[in-house]
Amino acid sequence: MRDLLEAMLRDARAGESEGSIGLRFHQSLAEALGELLSELRDETQVSTVALSGGVWQNSLLLDLAVRQLVHRGLRPLLHANVPPNDGGLSLGQAAAAVHAAGG
Repeated sequence: MRDLLEAMLRDARAGESEGSIGLRFHQSLAEALGELLSELRDETQVSTVALSGGVWQNSLLLDLAVRQLVHRGLRPLLHANVPPNDGGLSLGQAAAAVHAAGG
């Protein structure tokens, strides 16, 4: 992350546009995620990855990450019927409450 942040600062000082810097930031995060999860897959033989949580509301990051994962032979699972952020959390809390109540 340090190298990424230093590169962003260099680019900003060099007058690069905020859009270009932001795009490279997102691309770098997606590439790092793909690399990390590929290494974990090699260690664990698990190739299915669940992408959940509020960060995946960022459609650019989601698209770039999914492309990286698929390119590396990983299988991403995405939200379809429940939102990845607070709405999904609320649904999970409700389900846990029903379960705890014996329902």
